[in-house]
Amino acid sequence: MVRNDEPPLASWECTYPLARSGYPYISAQCERLGTNLFRSRLMFKKTLFMRGEEAAELFYDDARFSRENAAPTRLKKTLFGEGGVQGLNRPGFRRYL
Repeated sequence: MVRNDEPPLASWECTYPLARSGYPYISAQCERLGTNLFRSRLMFKKTLFMRGEEAAELFYDDARFSRENAAPTRLKKTLFGEGGVQGLNRPGFRRYL
């Protein structure tokens, strides 16, 4: 049974089209469905896709998500650089907006 408050289903599995198109895939699906939130599967795992200002506010809500220790130290040192924006929580991230 589908609940009324469930986001629309864009496709059963989207790994290949997302890998092929990159981030524009998300915007294209949002435009096609007339929404900023949709569901699909990514590598066969249920996934929610979001875009827009409200999605960014939700994503950077420190009560819901933390970027601390999200990436291994070796990766931070070589790919991001220590202190990179990828590892900052909202107060540090704000300086990049």
